[in-house]
Amino acid sequence: SGIGVDAVQVGGGAAEAGRDGDGLPEVDYYVVHSWHDPPGLKTAALGRWSILASTRLGRPPVVWLDACCTDPSLSATQRCAHMPVYVGRARRLLVLCGPTLLQRLFCVAEIYCWFAMGGSVADIEFVPLVSDDREIDKIVAHFDAFNAIWCKATAPQQEELLVRSVELAEVGRYNELVRDLVDDVARQCVAFYNA
Repeated sequence: SGIGVDAVQVGGGAAEAGRDGDGLPEVDYYVVHSWHDPPGLKTAALGRWSILASTRLGRPPVVWLDACCTDPSLSATQRCAHMPVYVGRARRLLVLCGPTLLQRLFCVAEIYCWFAMGGSVADIEFVPLVSDDREIDKIVAHFDAFNAIWCKATAPQQEELLVRSVELAEVGRYNELVRDLVDDVARQCVAFYNA
């Protein structure tokens, strides 16, 4: 079951969400996800989430999903440089919690960027990518035991840039920030799974 255009508006559908003073679109949710997580689980979870979000908003949510919105001609380092702009356009953060999310340096940097730009944990929604509820415990354990030194990036240039940003922010701050999300992740993932 795929996601129809009536379920989610991607990036450019900002007519209902609004535009800010410089004419760039604002979005309801910036989506954090790992390209290495199972696509079927992502599609199913995002489709189910979009129905719930549409009910809350009274319209389909406008999301920034890199697979659909990021200029494919950008290099890995350019995508890193643009990330704060994309994250800053969102009212909320949607984190698709799959088995590889916290292994991906870019995903962790997106979450860190949210907080560095003044975002709040109250404006983050965590959605589990699981086939049964026992897998939620694994996701929660990944957050609880997170350490940035285990993260990798896809492109060497991107990894070098992201590692420098982690070092500047201090590895301990990255680790603490992610680990502090464990209670919210556990509560929201269970609630979403049982909804």
